Amino acid sequence: MSKITVVNPHHWLDADGDIPPSGPVRAKAIRVAQCIESGGLLERNQGRLTLIPCVFRPKRVACPGFLLVIKQPDDSLLALCNECRQEEFLIHSWKDTLWADGPFDGVDLSPVDPHHPDDVDEAPASSDDDAAWASAELDGELHVALGALGSSLSVAELRALIATSHHPTAVIQHLLKGGRPPSRSALETFLPLLMEAWNSTPRPDLGGHSPDQMPSPPPAKARAEPPRNAPCPCGSGQKYKRCCLAKTPN
Repeated sequence: MSKITVVNPHHWLDADGDIPPSGPVRAKAIRVAQCIESGGLLERNQGRLTLIPCVFRPKRVACPGFLLVIKQPDDSLLALCNECRQEEFLIHSWKDTLWADGPFDGVDLSPVDPHHPDDVDEAPASSDDDAAWASAELDGELHVALGALGSSLSVAELRALIATSHHPTAVIQHLLKGGRPPSRSALETFLPLLMEAWNSTPRPDLGGHSPDQMPSPPPAKARAEPPRNAPCPCGSGQKYKRCCLAKTPN
């Protein structure tokens, strides 16, 4: 068992209270800031599972788990792995950090029109920009999920595999081929991301379109009922009212 690190985050931040741009503590400062962002608004004795991957290697094998942040009775934040249960951080003096109030508010990333600088705040983001940001966010989540599964595939390689597979189960079978079986939690996290990637990945058999981009089939038109005295459409030679209409249950 590794020894838990007791953290005063201010010892790791720069003069402005932000993540240092470089240096030996930058990576740990980022992990601590993410733990504070996830756990700061919790009630005491509540916990939240994050997407921060575990860094421990029990039995010399990379742990597939993620950090669970639990607010302690004294308001300190305990970060431990949900899989191997190794405790990584005990964070105190975090309430006046930049991350204590949870995630930052969204930033307007609408494209800037240099010819109309006064209209920047009113310019809505285009659907292409929204799609690009959604794709980038999904790729980031896929990268974390692939690591939790113990897969060596990159996100680009996963997308290429999806584009040529006949069904999502073929992708899963490829990922699970050989190696150590992933944890149930890692698989449950990955499956919805896989389906989202499946529906948004362009495919050669769809003419370079993704399933999400394919038009929906037109609704089937209801067949008009023939007049009662017309010949029955079944071809019996009888009037409709004496043939199929009479057989229709009330």
